[in-house]
Amino acid sequence: PSHVPALVGLTDFALGRQDWTRAVHSAERAGQALRDHAQKAHFLVVAGTIAQDRLADPEEKLNHAQSLFRQALAAEPRSAEAFSRLERSLHEARDFAALAELYQRRIEVEPDCGKLQALHLMLARIARDELKDGEHARHELRAVLAQDATHPEELAALADLQFDDGQWADAAETLIRRARAEKSRTQLREIFFKLGLIYSE
Repeated sequence: PSHVPALVGLTDFALGRQDWTRAVHSAERAGQALRDHAQKAHFLVVAGTIAQDRLADPEEKLNHAQSLFRQALAAEPRSAEAFSRLERSLHEARDFAALAELYQRRIEVEPDCGKLQALHLMLARIARDELKDGEHARHELRAVLAQDATHPEELAALADLQFDDGQWADAAETLIRRARAEKSRTQLREIFFKLGLIYSE
């Protein structure tokens, strides 16, 4: 659209004058006016970043920034900057339900296997520690173990969940799998201690 260059120029002008509110507004309008998904996401992230880092009003800083990052991800779901910025904001707000939803959506579009495993693990930790949803946590851990059956962190977390829930047969099986992959003597002692507790029941 013909007015986008004017909005971009107004954003630059506002930034130069440290008029953060106007800069957010101009960058947001530019992003919403653009049709190209990557450019739209870029300007929405710019607007969100200014809001997150510069606005004085706590509500604007939190809610407006999060809204802009969500709009950016709707336009470009793989945007790394929008994802990391929204993740940071949700962490600071301790909005773990929304953070879990963010990770779930990222899992659907993340092409990198290593990052995918990390997302599953983070989602499992939130489900277990913050949302108290053990079943969801187990589901996420099993998703990683389906790709890497010897992943130490996931095996340890899954065994802990099963042990705490009193699922003794499952916990014993997972602990044995973990022992086969574990090289640390300290960790092996802990594994065999837990196995001893299970078999003494």
